[in-house]
Amino acid sequence: MTSFVYPVWLEAQADGGFVVHIRDFFDAATQGDDRAGALRAAADSIGNWIDMLVGDGETVPTPSEAQANEVLVAAPLDAAVLALMHGRMRELGISKSELGRRMGKDERQVRRLLDPHHGTRLKTARAALDALGIEVSLGVAA
Repeated sequence: MTSFVYPVWLEAQADGGFVVHIRDFFDAATQGDDRAGALRAAADSIGNWIDMLVGDGETVPTPSEAQANEVLVAAPLDAAVLALMHGRMRELGISKSELGRRMGKDERQVRRLLDPHHGTRLKTARAALDALGIEVSLGVAA
């Protein structure tokens, strides 16, 4: 099972707020005024890293195991779906044209689907996941 939930550690700042360290993404860091804000910023940062890596045709890192001082932060849903599609295409060695053929779409539509800056409807993303043989289950936490 593939997961896009990454360990991060929060560093309290003397003047308030937190710096969040995300080691799985090249030791990236972000910050927030409070714990909740810092964790939201971490999720946004993870999503931005995934978008950038997929846009550059690079591999999205697998989450490492959390250490005792770390908490888990999930990637935003759109970034996780994008990473799933991109990873599976690389694994299968298929092109955008081939994915389009499997979906009954043209390559232009698949390019938009895999563009992190293009808003893709969930129905279209689900069709791509189906065409790639990926079953998705969604967990929701408050």
